[in-house]
Amino acid sequence: PFCGIQAKLLHGLLRKFGSEVRFVFKHYPLDMACNPEMKNPLHLNSCKAARAAVCAQRQGKFDVFHLKLFNNQKGISDENIKKWASESQIDLPTFDACLNSKEAYDAVARDIDLAKTLKIDSTPTFFIDGRKMPGLVTEQTIQYLLNRKK
Repeated sequence: PFCGIQAKLLHGLLRKFGSEVRFVFKHYPLDMACNPEMKNPLHLNSCKAARAAVCAQRQGKFDVFHLKLFNNQKGISDENIKKWASESQIDLPTFDACLNSKEAYDAVARDIDLAKTLKIDSTPTFFIDGRKMPGLVTEQTIQYLLNRKK
């Protein structure tokens, strides 16, 4: 639920701050289906959601699709993922081919490996100007860090 809260805030901040900030999203699904760091099931279907987001990104639709996933976390299913892809104006045949592709699995696995290297063990976690910040990041924190750079 914290990632969902943060996702909504981040999309608003990106609209507000525009080119002043650069946001790079990396997947760290808390799901034993793809994340070997998970010892207990937490967010079932989050591996599937991460692959779907990778496939949406490939069509330039990450932002809108990402929000749909987080706004509907409890409803993530194969059927709903395809419905949300259609609502996001994603080309479904291309999306479907991508979902179970080796490339989509590998993209998520690389992000999980990066998280392990960076010693990330919770979500959300941010790096702002190289500083690790686990947990929710407020608009005030972002504004403070941006003003500090000026």
